[in-house]
Amino acid sequence: MFHIDVVKFFQERAVIDFRIDYFKNNYENGALSIYAAVVVFFVFSMLTTLSNRPQIVHTSYKKVIACFFIAVLVFIISPDKSNDLLLFSIAPLAIMGASHVEYMQQKLNNEIVFYVLILCSLFTFFSQL
Repeated sequence: MFHIDVVKFFQERAVIDFRIDYFKNNYENGALSIYAAVVVFFVFSMLTTLSNRPQIVHTSYKKVIACFFIAVLVFIISPDKSNDLLLFSIAPLAIMGASHVEYMQQKLNNEIVFYVLILCSLFTFFSQL
C-alpha cells in the first residue's frame, strides 16, 4: 500500500485518444453523421436565439450548452469510443431541442423538425440491425 507511485498510476490509467476510427460499418458512420447534423442544428439554433430569450433563463441555457460541450469533450478524448458515451450529451441536446420547439412559433417549422428527427432516428435504428 505504501509503494504506490501516483504519477505512474495516472500515466497508466489516464489515456487520451483523439482517433475516431472505431466504426465497424458505414451505417454507424451514417448514424454519427445524422447525430452531428442534429447537434449542429440545435446548438446553432440555441446560440443564435439566446439573446432574444428572457434574461432570467440565460444562465440555465448557458449551463445546458456547457454540459453538452463537456459531454462531447468526454467523447472526443476517451480512448474507448463508442456510441454509449454520446448518451451523456442526449439530455442537454433534448433540452435544446425542446427549447427550439418552444421558442419557434411557426407550427410548420416545428412539425418539420419533429418529423425529420423521427425519420432520422428510425433510419439509424433499422440500418444497424
